[in-house]
Amino acid sequence: MWAGCLSTGTTTTPSCEEEIDTSQIQIQPDLTYEEKPIKILDQKQRSTRRRTINFYKVQWSNHSEEEATWEQEEFLRTNQN
Repeated sequence: MWAGCLSTGTTTTPSCEEEIDTSQIQIQPDLTYEEKPIKILDQKQRSTRRRTINFYKVQWSNHSEEEATWEQEEFLRTNQN
C-alpha cells in the first residue's frame, strides 16, 4: 500500500487522506502505466459555427469518479481500442 498525499496548495504539510492499492496497477519498465476508460459518466455537446462536438466525462482505470475528465468523442474513437 502507498499513502497518497494531496497538496493543499499552502506551504504547510500536505494531508494524506487515502491509501492506494498498487497491486492492481501494472507498471511498465519506464515507470508508466496504461489507462483505459471504464465508464462514461456524462455527455454534453458544444457547437461551433460549422459543427457540433460531443464530449464525454470518462472515468479512467486506477482513478476515482472525482478524477474523471472530459474527452472529445474523436479522441476516444481514435486512441482507445
